Amino acid sequence: MESILETQESFDTLERELLIYERVLEAQPNNHEAWRHRSYLLGHLGRYQAAIASYEKTLALNSSHSDDWFNYGVALAQAGCYEAALSSYDEALNRSPQSAKTLHRKAFSLHRLERHEEACQCYKAALALDPNYASAWYHLGKVQYGLGRYEDSLESFQQAVVLEPNSFKAQQCLGYLQMRFGYYTEALKHFVIASRLQPDNPQPLVLQSYLLRQLGKTQAALKCLEEAIALEPDDHYFWYQRGLTLVNMGAYPAAQSSLVKSLKAEAYQYQAWLALGLTLQKLGGYQDAIEAYNKALSIEPDLAFAFYHQACCYAYQDRPDWAIEHLRRAIALAPQTYLGRAKQEPVLASLQQDERFQALLEEDPTLETYCLLKGS
Repeated sequence: MESILETQESFDTLERELLIYERVLEAQPNNHEAWRHRSYLLGHLGRYQAAIASYEKTLALNSSHSDDWFNYGVALAQAGCYEAALSSYDEALNRSPQSAKTLHRKAFSLHRLERHEEACQCYKAALALDPNYASAWYHLGKVQYGLGRYEDSLESFQQAVVLEPNSFKAQQCLGYLQMRFGYYTEALKHFVIASRLQPDNPQPLVLQSYLLRQLGKTQAALKCLEEAIALEPDDHYFWYQRGLTLVNMGAYPAAQSSLVKSLKAEAYQYQAWLALGLTLQKLGGYQDAIEAYNKALSIEPDLAFAFYHQACCYAYQDRPDWAIEHLRRAIALAPQTYLGRAKQEPVLASLQQDERFQALLEEDPTLETYCLLKGS
């Protein structure tokens, strides 16, 4: 009962078998074996509520079979009744305590109920019985990740991939965790495998593009994004990532086009407005860049990046008052980043003789913020 058969032919076969047992039960309403098979078939057909009711009748007639309790638990879990499923799995384990598959299913329900520590121990118990249980390693990795045990999670996903290399989910999770640890080359290999396993899924392609960009392979990163966009041309995030990649390549007109497409699909993404602002700034469209940064700030008001680059745009426009005011805001929000940077910024050199600019660079914005917070 672990999976629902998908082909129409298999579905029709199950329906015919179900009809046979329905007829048997019409003649023999207390036929336990007929109820067992009927319940099992209903579960395979995905008719979980009917399967639950059928298993209740099955177990009322004979409650000695651990498989019936197990399958009843699966039907309950599929219907979202995780607490009831746990009780059913416990009944199955009372009758067959060495069942790794029951422990695995019990752990899954515990995970769904956010009883993560119990789920972790239950998966480990399943693996103690069957160390080659790939699905248990995969789900253990997910629970460990949720508990913040990233190194343990990494090891679990590695085991899952060794045992079941054709698992798309395991390859994706292992790649993601390796990426989190900064193992970019290793992570890339797993996302490439994931793409081979699901060639119509754009997600691993986008993750590949990110890693390739981190590894300095921007042309290859762009190719992955083009493939992802071909699969899902209306996804704003893919266009946004394409725009970032083009910015890194210095292809600003193409980046602008890509970012505009992203924002037309989803305007409420401040990162894309920031990227568009930077692109327009590089193209010399300073007023348009300022407006793009303002869009980002309307979504996320405390963006030091936006204020700093607005200051640069105003300096390019020879508007020192506005430049200094926006620089002040950037430094107040992120002094460690922008205080030193402002001293080295070529476009801000024209402001260095301005007393307000000199005073701004001599202030300690961290102390000012501290005093404001303390009400001093």
